[in-house]
Amino acid sequence: MRGVMGYGYDEFLAPDFDFMKLVDPEFHGQTRAAFQAACAGQEVTPYEYRVVTKSGVKLECMILPG
Repeated sequence: MRGVMGYGYDEFLAPDFDFMKLVDPEFHGQTRAAFQAACAGQEVTPYEYRVVTKSGVKLECMILPG
């Protein structure tokens, strides 16, 4: 079964799968910074970003940490 992003479970769970390939390059810096802050136990405010499906469709998203 393939999800909205177009990838199967086997692809998502593969050891070499790079989550950042799902994030539009325009948002890489913001997404990395938010992830690092969350890993350090810091509060992350909600932010918008864009993901790219396997077929290249861009989807607007919002992260609501909590």
